[in-house]
Amino acid sequence: MRDAAHRQVDPLTTDALIARKIVVPTQRGVVVARPRLFRLLDDGSRYPLVTVVAPAGWGKTTLLSTWLAERADDSVVAWLSVDQEDDDPVRFWSQVIRTVTHALALPPDHALPTLRPTRATSNDVRFVAEMIDVLAALPEQVCLVIDDVHEITEPSIPAGLTYLVGHTPPNFRLVLSGRFLPGIPLGRMRVLDEVLEINAAALGFTDTELTTVLDGAGHSVEPEDTARLLQRTEGWPAGVRLAQLAMSGTVGATAALTDLTGEESVVAEYFGTEVFDRQDPATREFLLHTCVTDALTADLADALTGRNDSEQLLETMARTNTFIGIQGRRPWYRYHQLFAETLRSTLRREDPQRMRAQHRTAARWHLEHGDAVAAVRHAVDGGDLATARLALGRVWLRLVLDGELTTLNRVLDLLPRDTVSADAELVLVRAVLHLESGRHRRALADVETGERLIHRLDGADRARAAAVAATVRLRLAQLGGDINGARHAGEAVLSSPALEVDDPLRAMALLGLGVCEYFTGRRAAAQEILREGLRIARTTGHDYLVTGFLSQLAVVLTAQDRPVEAVDAAQEAVALAQRRGWGATPQMAVTWHALGWAHFLWNRLDEADLYLDRAELAAPSGDAALLAVIHMVQGLVQSLRRNHDAALALLTTAERDLGDVIDRFVFRSYIQAEVVRLLVATGRLDEADRRLAAHRDGQPSVSLAVAEAELAWARGDAAAALVVVESAPGGTGSGFLDQHLQARVLSAVLTAELRRPDDADRILEEALDLALPGHYRQPFLQFGEARTLLEAHRGCPAHRRFVADLLGADDAPVTGAAGPGAEVLSDREVEVLGHLAAMLTAAEIGAEMFVSVNTVKTHLKSIYRKLGVSSRRQAVARGVELGIVRPGPGRM
Repeated sequence: MRDAAHRQVDPLTTDALIARKIVVPTQRGVVVARPRLFRLLDDGSRYPLVTVVAPAGWGKTTLLSTWLAERADDSVVAWLSVDQEDDDPVRFWSQVIRTVTHALALPPDHALPTLRPTRATSNDVRFVAEMIDVLAALPEQVCLVIDDVHEITEPSIPAGLTYLVGHTPPNFRLVLSGRFLPGIPLGRMRVLDEVLEINAAALGFTDTELTTVLDGAGHSVEPEDTARLLQRTEGWPAGVRLAQLAMSGTVGATAALTDLTGEESVVAEYFGTEVFDRQDPATREFLLHTCVTDALTADLADALTGRNDSEQLLETMARTNTFIGIQGRRPWYRYHQLFAETLRSTLRREDPQRMRAQHRTAARWHLEHGDAVAAVRHAVDGGDLATARLALGRVWLRLVLDGELTTLNRVLDLLPRDTVSADAELVLVRAVLHLESGRHRRALADVETGERLIHRLDGADRARAAAVAATVRLRLAQLGGDINGARHAGEAVLSSPALEVDDPLRAMALLGLGVCEYFTGRRAAAQEILREGLRIARTTGHDYLVTGFLSQLAVVLTAQDRPVEAVDAAQEAVALAQRRGWGATPQMAVTWHALGWAHFLWNRLDEADLYLDRAELAAPSGDAALLAVIHMVQGLVQSLRRNHDAALALLTTAERDLGDVIDRFVFRSYIQAEVVRLLVATGRLDEADRRLAAHRDGQPSVSLAVAEAELAWARGDAAAALVVVESAPGGTGSGFLDQHLQARVLSAVLTAELRRPDDADRILEEALDLALPGHYRQPFLQFGEARTLLEAHRGCPAHRRFVADLLGADDAPVTGAAGPGAEVLSDREVEVLGHLAAMLTAAEIGAEMFVSVNTVKTHLKSIYRKLGVSSRRQAVARGVELGIVRPGPGRM
C-alpha cells in the first residue's frame, strides 16, 4: 500500500493544523505486532466499509497506523483525523477532499480539488454524489481512513457518509474509526455482507500479545500473573499501559502490575479526563449512582437513580461505548470493572452516605427480584444486616442443594463472624456449610451453638431451625457410624411440623437415612427411602441432590444384586454431574465406588481400578464407612489379580477405616473373610485360623463360611471344607450374591474333587443360573479348578455363550509376566500407557486413538507382559519409574 499520507506536507499550501490531520500518526515506543488483526484488515479489502469501533484506549488508531505501515499493495492511503472543529458539513467535506487530493498529489486544476462544498450544497447528498463520480474516475485505488469519527454530531454528515458507503465506487474503500459511529446505519450492510466490523472484543489483547508487551517492556511476569492482569484489564490496551505506569518505581512491582484497580491515580485520572468529564452532568450523576452494582437493568437503574428513562440512557451509553456493555442476552449492562472501581472510589470519597444508601436500595431490589446472593452483598455493604439475614435465610438451602458451596461460603464471609455466631439460624447455616465441605468438627461446634440459641426464635422459625440442626446431627452421626443416633435425628427431621412433604430439607434427611439403612444391611428399606427422596429432589429441581440420590441408589442396587440397574443409575448421575462440573465432589465418590464395584463383579478390572481411584480421590476424609468399602473393593480387585500382598494391605486399611464404627456394618464380615482368604492363599494358615476363631461363635455369614472352607481345604480336608461351605446361611437375602456364588462355585469344585462329577455339574449349573441375569463373572474366576468344570459345561445350551465368555474373558487376570523392562514398548503402547496415566477407560482410550476397545485391550495385555505387571495401577507406576510417562491425577 502506497502510504502517501505519510509524506511531507507542503507548508506553503496547507496550514500546520491541517497537516497534522492528514498524516498517518507515528507511533512512539514499542508497538506490539498484531498479525491476527492485520490479516483481518487485509481480508477486509473486499468490503466497501471497515469500521474499527471501541471505547477510549483500545488501540484503534495504533492498529490502523501500524497496519498501514506494513501493507504492500498498490492502493493509496488518505488519512483524516477529525475533531470537534470538523463537526460542520462544509469543513468536513472540504477536509475529505483536501486529504484525498494530498494523498494522490493531484494538481490544483484536477476535478476533485476544484469541488467546493458550500453551506447550501454540503447538506445535500447530491454534492456527495458528485464527489463519488470524481472519485470513480481516479486512476488509482484509494483507501480513505477517517479517525475519531465519533466527534461528528451534525446529522447531515453521517447522512452523507451513509450515501458514500452505499454508492462506493470499485476503486474506493472507506475505513471509519472511533468510539462509536454517529448515526450511520449498518443493518442492511451486515445482511449483504458489505461491512467488516472490528470491535473492543477483537481489539483486546490476547494472552500471547500481553506477554509480548510485558516482555518488550522488560517485565518478567509469570503466566498466572499475566492471566490475572488480562482478567483485570479485560484486554484493554490502555489499561495495560496504565498498569505499567502504576508499577513504576514500586516495591513488589509484579503485585502492583497484576493487582491494578480503578483507584490507582493514573487509572482514575485517565477515566476522569477521557470518559467521566466528557459526559453531561445528568449522565455523570447516573454513573455515580449506579456504579455500586456489578450489573444493571433499566429497572434497577431507575430504582437507584429515581429516573424513569434509564433504559434509553443505558442504550445510548452502550452504543457510544462509555465503558459499558450488554451482558448476556438479557437486558443487563455492566461497566468495565476498572471504570466501575474508579466511579465507586469517587462516590465513596465525595458522598459515603449516598454510597451506603445506594447499596441498601440495590439490596432491596435484588431481594424483591429473587437474587438473594446479590441482596446479601449489597445489604452488608450498606450496613443493613437485617436485610442480609433475611436474604441469606431465603437462599442458603438452595445453594447447598445446587452444589454452590463456594458461593455460600463467600456470602457467609461477608457477614461479621460475631453476628453469625450469635444468630441461631445463621450459625446453623454455617454448620451445614462446614458439614458439606468436610469440616466436621467445626460443624459439630456450630450445631451445638445453634441448639443453644434456638430458644430465642419463635414459632415456625424455631421449628425449622430445629429441623436444620437435626439434619446436621443426622449426617454427623452417619459419618461417625452412630446409626441409631442418625435414625433418631432423621425421625426428628421427618416429623417436623415446619416442613412440607416435599421440603428439600426432608430430602436431605432421607438421603442420610437411606445411607444408614444400606450400611446396616437393610437394602430394601434403603431403596424405598432413597426413591422417595429422589422424587422430592426431582420435583423441587435440585440437580445436586438428584446426583446424591442416584449415587446412593447405584450402590444399593449393586448390593441388591442388580448391577446392571446400578450402572444405569450411576451413569445418569455421572452425566448430570459432568454437565454441572461436579465430577470430583464428595457425593460423586459414591457413584465412582458403585461403578467400580459393578465392574469388579463383571471382571472388568481395569475399569474397576479407574472408578475406584476416582472414588478414593473424591471421598471425604471423615466418611469411614465409604472409605472402608472403597478400599475393600480395591482389595478384591487386587486379590482377583493374584496380587495378594497389595490386596491384603488394602483390606487391612479397610478394617482400619472402620475403627470404632458403632453399629453393625454390613461389610464387616465381608472384609474379615477376605483377609482370612488372603492369609490362606499366602500360606499363613495358623494366622488365618486365629482370625477365624474370633468369629466362630458370632453371627454366621456366607463370606466367613467360604473362608473357613478354604482353610480346611488348604489343610487337605476337602470333605470337611465341603461340610463347612454347605452349612453357609442359605438364601441370597443373607448376604451378597457374589458371596453366594463363590460358595456354590467352591462347593462344585470340592464336590468334583470328591469324585461326584454329576453333583458338581448340577451345583455349577445352579450358580450359572444365578449369575447370568446380572452378568456376574468374578465368582467363577476365584478358583482355578473351576475352569475344568466350566470346560465340561460348554455344551449346555442355556449357558453356552456365558460359559464361553468366562473361559475366553479378555479381562482375565494376568498372572504370567516377563521380567521388568524386559521388552521395549512400541510407540502405540506408549500412547496407551499415557492414556492410562490420565485415568481414561478402555473405551475412552479407544475414542482418543480411533481404535476399538478390543484393540486397546490387546495393547494392555502386551504392556502388562512387557512391564512385568498385572494391573493398570502397576503399569502406570512402572511407566513413571522408567520415565515413559508422567504420573496422572490418580493415586499410585
